[in-house]
Amino acid sequence: AETIAIQKPLVEEVEVTPATLPEYAKQFVEVSSALTKRLPADEVEVIMEEPELLHRVGRQNLLLQIPLPGQEFVDLRLSSVGRRLTLSFCARPVEGGTSAPSRWCRRSLRRNLCGAVDLRQSYADVIDSGGDHSELQVVLRKAIKEEVWESVFVKPSVAETRAEEAEAVALGLAPAPPSEPSEPSKPSEPTSEPVAPSRSDAATAAFVAPAAEDSAELDVAQPVVQDNTEVSALRQAEASSAVQSAMVMGQSVLLQNRLMYQLL
Repeated sequence: AETIAIQKPLVEEVEVTPATLPEYAKQFVEVSSALTKRLPADEVEVIMEEPELLHRVGRQNLLLQIPLPGQEFVDLRLSSVGRRLTLSFCARPVEGGTSAPSRWCRRSLRRNLCGAVDLRQSYADVIDSGGDHSELQVVLRKAIKEEVWESVFVKPSVAETRAEEAEAVALGLAPAPPSEPSEPSKPSEPTSEPVAPSRSDAATAAFVAPAAEDSAELDVAQPVVQDNTEVSALRQAEASSAVQSAMVMGQSVLLQNRLMYQLL
């Protein structure tokens, strides 16, 4: 048997040259990488004012459009609790030349949806990034297929709004509200207006007799002094006159009886 010698290597290295991506594919990769990038909280300034929001609803999808001309977008975050949707992103103006870039600003949107959405099937893209018509677009898939929504957004209650604000502050998506300084209590000032008397005070005043005023005549007139001796003499004279009249009456009765006897 003859042995055939193999002179070629068993493994041959092949250099693979990656295909050149088209321009639109490169732009899509850059935008997708920027939207998934996370920025530190100390590098971001939170803005409470909500940006303009346009929406369009179809049979299966919900399209959200946020136009910000001349802006570039990074760090897109989506959160859904029930039907409450929270969307936040960072943006800054595109500056050409050698000038230092501006600070990133975080903006947030909170809406109550008419129905539930599935964030696992969401899709985000930036149209004309940095141009005059730059716009952030987010496509959300409805949780229930072909569900008919009467409207896209529903007005939230006061309790839901306060809970969302507290959650946003805790997650660093919104600044803490400034604490209002307590005003010092002012001392009560005396009022110069007369106080109307109550009914009980008026009734009490009605039963109190008015105080008699001193008359000037009492100071001028002389005091009257009664003498007890004159009173006793007057009483004795009255008693003697009564006895005398009784004696006269008795004598007249006796004279009348005497005449009667004489006539008989």
